[in-house]
Amino acid sequence: MRVIVINGPMGVGKTTVGKYIADTNEGTAFIDGDWCMDIHPFVGNSETKAMAVDNILHMIDNYRKCSACKQIVLVWLMDDQQVYQNIKKGITGMQLDLKSVTLVCDKEHLINRWKNDDQCEWRIDKWLKISLESLEYFSTLEDAFETNDMSVQQIAEAIMIWSEGVTESSIEEKEKEFLPDTKEIAESMRRVGEMEQLLDRLNYLISKMEKPRPSKALIKEYLEFQQDVKKLDKYYASAEWKKDFEMDEQGVFPPNLKRGVLSEDAIYDALENNEEILERFKQ
Repeated sequence: MRVIVINGPMGVGKTTVGKYIADTNEGTAFIDGDWCMDIHPFVGNSETKAMAVDNILHMIDNYRKCSACKQIVLVWLMDDQQVYQNIKKGITGMQLDLKSVTLVCDKEHLINRWKNDDQCEWRIDKWLKISLESLEYFSTLEDAFETNDMSVQQIAEAIMIWSEGVTESSIEEKEKEFLPDTKEIAESMRRVGEMEQLLDRLNYLISKMEKPRPSKALIKEYLEFQQDVKKLDKYYASAEWKKDFEMDEQGVFPPNLKRGVLSEDAIYDALENNEEILERFKQ
């Protein structure tokens, strides 16, 4: 049985991603580590952390014995390396297949996610400051996974590809087959998602600009967006686009990943239409 452990700072999206994985993969047990240390008022010391680890491992062990359970997802903020190692040691000691990932993002994305979460009582300025300060630590962990510009679905799918595609025993086999490793796949999915958003926005603006008498506000927005068009154009001509295209050809992306940006005609036509509109402005 597989256990996916999702670590990361407050507000990065651990719980949302973990619940998405549980909801979309039948037989998945979801554990939020906070349940296992729910003392009011909150007390986070060595004693309560040790108790929480013990509670978590007991829950995992019970799910391990349950015939209805196919995999387990544990989400918890583990900024204490010893706690993280104790969780991992306990899971592997049960002869379970451990997959761990630490979700990280930059400060701007963390702030946006924080402000958009109106369900959690912890989303106050005091804890946001603490979370922002913790980003540097989490980013140094060996299983850190950058999630900037990725949707919940994209992050969850990347984790599942990661967890299903690589085990300790299969790494050498994959290297022999010259397949990309899961971190490469996840990074490629993030990049494709970011460029896909730019392409969609460009096509939308083009459709508006092609109508008679576009407004001054629309023209201003269109011209300002040209900085992002340059990113799209640069990506299209880069080795990264070729790498993403090859990964798509190998079939490593999930079927429902939107990737029109990897279609040569789609991105070429959008850039050509963009140039035609800019030429009209010059005239």
